[in-house]
Amino acid sequence: MVVLAWLLGFFSGRRCQRAGGGCGPSTSAPGASEVAGTDPLTGVWNCQRFEEGAAVLMALAVRTRDPLTLLRLELDRTPGSLGGAEGLVAVAGVLRSRIRASDTLTRCGQAFLVLAPGTYLSGAKALAQKLRAAISTAALSGQTLSIGVTEYRPGETLAEWTARAEQGSREAVQSGGNRVVSVGDAVLPQPAPGKGSAMVELKWDRGLECGEAVLDGQHHELFAMVNTLLATVAAFPEAQEVGYRLQLLQEYTVRHFAEEEEILARAGYPRLELHRGMHRLLTGRLGQLRTALPEGKLQMGQLVGFLLVEFIRDHFFLEDREFFPWVQGRIRGDQG
Repeated sequence: MVVLAWLLGFFSGRRCQRAGGGCGPSTSAPGASEVAGTDPLTGVWNCQRFEEGAAVLMALAVRTRDPLTLLRLELDRTPGSLGGAEGLVAVAGVLRSRIRASDTLTRCGQAFLVLAPGTYLSGAKALAQKLRAAISTAALSGQTLSIGVTEYRPGETLAEWTARAEQGSREAVQSGGNRVVSVGDAVLPQPAPGKGSAMVELKWDRGLECGEAVLDGQHHELFAMVNTLLATVAAFPEAQEVGYRLQLLQEYTVRHFAEEEEILARAGYPRLELHRGMHRLLTGRLGQLRTALPEGKLQMGQLVGFLLVEFIRDHFFLEDREFFPWVQGRIRGDQG
């Protein structure tokens, strides 16, 4: 069993570091947190958020011994292609519609990065070919991609890992573009079918409590449900059992989000519409994962990565904490 109290502390530390001060309630203007993590041109992750997410997934990969791969996608300079901001936005739109729910898309300058947790090198090369084909066949004025693919080697730095991915994309460009180049051998061998992931357990942190009894109780229950799902992945990796637990989590999450939005509306939370949109995104991704599971298109490491990074880290530890001051203010007003 891997107990991830260290991971929760890491989340909090990155949150405080990004805020540029203490760990008290955020006083930033609405929208500041998403600007800090999102590329304003394309709406995907920016480089800072990539570094934070990659650090979490790299540490997790070491402890669970699950594969982690990186794709670097460079826009080829082809005659008549869109180029510039227009090309970046168009390419980002196609890529976002093709990557899996557990993958993350980042724009860094003129290139894109895809983190693929729970994905072996062979699977990452297949994903890269799918993305390359999607761009080359889209109506993007002949735009193509050169893609470098590499697997994370435990113990290496993020700079070393990304440099290897960049080497692959540059070799693809120099070879004429519109192709995929893999750099380095597979780090982890593909396991036999039916092998489960290592168990991961989340420990509840009092820093997740906002003081509102209903929300705190539901958040605690969601943590317990995520732990049950993670334990199921480890002990019973069959799609039917995991799918049942995933269904329970999705159904409870939908009910929780609805009640949370009602409470935030009464508290006068100014970012409520943005928060609702994030809720829709998360429930949509849970639905995508449920659909992919029985079709055999979902590796368990991908599910674990989604739960720990997007569901727990991004939403509970980052986004939800933004509304704490408004909820606590309403509680003080009711008590007064």
